[in-house]
Amino acid sequence: MDYALLHAINTFVIGHPLLASAAGLLASWIVMAVAVGAIVPWLASGPGVDARKRATAGALAAAAVAMAANQILSHLWERARPFAAHPSGIVPIGAASTDPSFPSDHVAAATAIAVATWIAYPRAGRTLLVLAGVVAASRLLVGAHYPSDVLAGGAVGAISAVATMRLRRTWEPLVAIVARVTDPVRSRVAALPGVGRLVGDSGARAGAVLVAGIVLGSWFAYRMRAHLLDEMPVALLGAWAAAIVWTAVQARGSGDLAAES
Repeated sequence: MDYALLHAINTFVIGHPLLASAAGLLASWIVMAVAVGAIVPWLASGPGVDARKRATAGALAAAAVAMAANQILSHLWERARPFAAHPSGIVPIGAASTDPSFPSDHVAAATAIAVATWIAYPRAGRTLLVLAGVVAASRLLVGAHYPSDVLAGGAVGAISAVATMRLRRTWEPLVAIVARVTDPVRSRVAALPGVGRLVGDSGARAGAVLVAGIVLGSWFAYRMRAHLLDEMPVALLGAWAAAIVWTAVQARGSGDLAAES
C-alpha cells in the first residue's frame, strides 16, 4: 500500500513535466522558507521575552529535538529510499539522498517548527503549519519518501514541539540572555527609515508581500517557461488553488485584526 500510493503519485508527476519541475523547485527552497519563518517572530518582537521570542526559541529547540529523535529512529530501522528499493518503479526528482528514508527529516523539522510556533504565537504558527504541509507534500511529489515516512516525520515533529513547549521554563532563561543581546540591535534596525513603517503598518507589510509575490511568481514562471504552454491546464489549476489559499489567509488575517481591535 505504501509503495503503491507513492508509485501512483510519482507516475502522475513524472507524466506532467511542469508539475515535476515545480515539485523539484519547491522541494529545494520550501524548508528554507520554514526556517526563515521561524525567525521572523523574533525579529518582529518587542523588548524582553514575549510570545514571539518564545515562538522562535521554541521552534528552533523543537526542531533540534525532532532531528535527534529521527536519528535514533533511523538507526533502529534503516529503511532504504523508495527510488533505491524500487529503482524501476520510482523516479526521483532532483537530488537523490542516500540517508535512511524513515522518518522524514524535512517533515519532522518543519512540523516541529510549525507546531511550536503555533503553540506560542498562533498568528505566525498558522502560516508555518501550511508551509509544513507543503513540505510534506513536496517529499512525496519528488519521490524522496514513502507516505509512512512523511506521517512518521510529522508525528515526531509534533510530539517534539509539544514536549519542548511544555518544558519551556527550562530554556526560557537562555532566551532572556539572548534577548538582552539582540534587542538593542533590533531597536536600531527598526529605527532606520522605512523599516519602522514596514514593521508597524499592516498596509506597508501587505504591499511588501505583494511585491515579493510578484517577483517570486515571475522568477518561477521564468524557470518553468519550457513547460508553461504544454502544461497550461496544470498551471491554471495551480494559480487557482493559490488564489483560493491567499484569499482564505487574507480573510482570516482580517478577522484576527478585527478581534484584536
